[in-house]
Amino acid sequence: WSFTTDGGVYASSVGVFSGSTEIVYVASQDGSVYCVHAKPAVGRLPARVAWRVPLGAPLFSTPCLIQDSAVCVGCCDGHIYALSRRGESMWRVATGGPVYCSPVFVQGGSSGEARPAVVCGSHDGCVYAIDSTNGTLLWRHQGSQDDRRDLKIFASPLVVGSEVWVCFTDGTIECISNSPRRSDDGG
Repeated sequence: WSFTTDGGVYASSVGVFSGSTEIVYVASQDGSVYCVHAKPAVGRLPARVAWRVPLGAPLFSTPCLIQDSAVCVGCCDGHIYALSRRGESMWRVATGGPVYCSPVFVQGGSSGEARPAVVCGSHDGCVYAIDSTNGTLLWRHQGSQDDRRDLKIFASPLVVGSEVWVCFTDGTIECISNSPRRSDDGG
């Protein structure tokens, strides 16, 4: 079988294959997140779309699974969105620029916290840590370059224990603390 979105797809898809659940999430340049059944019903072609949520701007970000209950994606409208498995909006967080970066789910949350979190970069040169259950901003880190106008983040951050590794478009790589405090000044 095959399935075609209404726009190009420039990011990887992500799937949930557990028990009888076999679904794939796809982010498209048509501005929509799609949830597609990986195994269409016998005799049903093309694939069955469980839901489609238009977010209004192109998507270059690979969807990120938040445990097996939700999916998170960055959008060129400058927001990071979380959608339930039924396609319902859970939360959205505004950034200062388009989000091409793919979010990363962190099971244990920020250091010392039990809450799970999503960490994602933006074209505003900042990386954001967001409580994945309710969309609360846990912290924000601005890259440390003097001229921040051209400092952007395309690549997904790497979270290792209490450290977050961030790669910026100017070639700078920063290792910052995955701190639970909210920070707008480089913390």
